[in-house]
Amino acid sequence: MFRFFILLVCLLLVVLTASGVYQSVTHVDTLSCTALSGCYSKITEMLSQASMTSYEVVGLIHTISTFALLVFLGAMLLTSFLHKAARLKSVFNTILLIALVITQVQLSMHPAFLPTQALNHFAHYLLSALSLFIGYAIFLSSQVGFIRKTEASRQYLLTVAATLLLLQLVLGTWLAANNAGLVCGDFPRCLNSWWPQANYQNAFNFLAPLSFSAKVALN
Repeated sequence: MFRFFILLVCLLLVVLTASGVYQSVTHVDTLSCTALSGCYSKITEMLSQASMTSYEVVGLIHTISTFALLVFLGAMLLTSFLHKAARLKSVFNTILLIALVITQVQLSMHPAFLPTQALNHFAHYLLSALSLFIGYAIFLSSQVGFIRKTEASRQYLLTVAATLLLLQLVLGTWLAANNAGLVCGDFPRCLNSWWPQANYQNAFNFLAPLSFSAKVALN
């Protein structure tokens, strides 16, 4: 059952990430609530409506998936104590995963905690990616008879590839959080130039919204 709950948690994380990205890109009003009881009231109110727009359906899916994710994380934690393979590691990683998800929920409920909305989206995307990575790692390591194989001759290649992938993930996340990809529509050039004028110094300004020239530099 432990591995089954892991799969459900990973699936819900994908649904939450996709619906959250959709809401941030379309700039629709999401279900704003500062407590779980308030979120539950909004869900019941929306379900009682005769009809809903596509934006409301996505928001409803996002909120219901959040509740379901918390429930399955609790079930995952309970069954981790009964799991035979790497029990202590499974319990620790499950608690870590729960902490990451709770952090995301708190950021959703209190978006003013961070200086800018872009930084809030940036933190959400990174936490979602990290949660998926940890969830998949738990799924692999929880298999009975799991043995991690390493080859020293190729380990450095994996390290380099993982570093480049992490760098691409961070840059792509910051790009998406600021909607900076929309400023350049003629890929591979930008603004009809191979090297346009841009504000490179403020491309990674986390304390204020990026200007158009800073988004050009980031892109």
